Order: sequence, then structure tokens, then C-alpha cells
Amino acid sequence: MRHKILLIDSENDVIDLLGSNLRAAGFQVTIARDSFSGLAKVATENPSLIVLDPSLPEISGFEVCRRLKDGISTRQIPILMLSAQASEAERILGFELGADDYIAKPFSPREVILRIRNSLQRNGDNAAIQHKMTLGELMLDPIGHEVAIENRLVYLTKIEFGIVALLMEYSGRVLNRETILEKVLGRNNTTTISTVNTHIRRIRIKLGTAARYIESVHGVGYRLNDKENRCTRFGTRPKAFRQRQRNSWEHGPVYSKSLSS
Repeated sequence: MRHKILLIDSENDVIDLLGSNLRAAGFQVTIARDSFSGLAKVATENPSLIVLDPSLPEISGFEVCRRLKDGISTRQIPILMLSAQASEAERILGFELGADDYIAKPFSPREVILRIRNSLQRNGDNAAIQHKMTLGELMLDPIGHEVAIENRLVYLTKIEFGIVALLMEYSGRVLNRETILEKVLGRNNTTTISTVNTHIRRIRIKLGTAARYIESVHGVGYRLNDKENRCTRFGTRPKAFRQRQRNSWEHGPVYSKSLSS
């Protein structure tokens, strides 16, 4: 199956150059020249990946990214930001909103295509994980892309979710920052190592008391401490979790969301 790439950019030169190279590389390409038509085509075209300019007029690409990552049916679509102003602050903002990758203009079409393929493969590998994972009161559902603490859903960005999933997958093992960057963002990312610390800090804030499971190993990286409760996987939800969920249906679930924490 050929992957469909949605290119949302207002610059004709970028559309012509990248569009022709993507088609030559075997991708289907759909074009949108503004944010409104881009959002509309996401709904009708069901793209495999979106290449997005954050400097779009009217509605910025950052706002487009936020809306897509907030949507239940669109949050799983990987987004690659393509920007003429790729400062560290802008890159961090894009990643916090859920972007998978960030490339500065001017760009190499070959590099963009390589990163697109890596992102598609990375997201395909993540989708192949079928088991929910638990650690004490912490539960991660890779299919539903949800993290819950008892009956409280916790909102995580795509990168934050990927880091938590990675730490749970390698529970008890120390992962250095380079490994976390490579496995979550891909080999070709240009993000600095210190960005991992920023993501971990935000994850800890959002997890609250469950943040105690994430240990910092000085000079090395991070690990998920599974000594208190061994990290387990299960295909169906355990009785205790089902009972908590029944209680949440009766009394109403408590949601914890923080886009700016």
C-alpha cells in the first residue's frame, strides 16, 4: 500500500519541489495551501503522515497541530514540521504539541523523505504493540494511546507518551538520553539531549504521585523503577481496574489534562 502524504504549506516553491520528490519516491501526495483546507483534507483524505508549515497565515501550523493531536481520530497521524524559523524554542513548542519531527528550511528533499520513512516505520512499530502495560496504579494502553492512573486519564503529548511507553517496555533498565531520543524521535532528529530532561520533567508533573516510578540515574539517563510493583502486561483489564472503571461510570471519571504544564 502506498502511503499518502498531506503537504500543508503556503509556499509554491516548497510544494512543487517536495511534492515532485515525494511522488518520485512512491508516495501519494495531497496538497493544501492554507490551514483551513489542510484541516478539511485531513478529514477526507486520511493521510498516513502530514508535512506542516508552522508559519501558515490565518491559523498557524502550531494551532493546526494542536487541533489534530486533540482529535480522537487524528491524534495518531504523525506530523513533520517544516519551518523557516526552526529555533530551539520553536522546535520544543512543536514537539510539546505532538509533532514527530522538525526540519528547517531550506531543506534537502532526500533528508525529508528519509525522515518521513523513519517516522512511518516508527509509528508502524508502535502500532504493532498489542498489550496494555501496568505498573502499580499506572496503566498504559498503546492501542488507545492512553495513560491512566487508577481511573484518572492523563493527557500526554505524543513524545511524552512514547517516552513513558519506552520506559515501561524496558522497565527496570537504565536508558540513556541518546537511546531515548533515537527510539522515540528517530536517528535523524536534531534535538539536543537536554530536551529529554524537559520532557521527563513535564511527564513527572502530569503523573503526580506516579512520577515516583521514574528514576534519574545521575550522569546516565532514566529508568522505570519496577521494584515496588513489577511492570506487567495484559490483554484484558484486570478485575480491580474493571471495578474502578464501573465506579467511574457511576460517579464520573476525573480527567487530568495539561497542555502547558
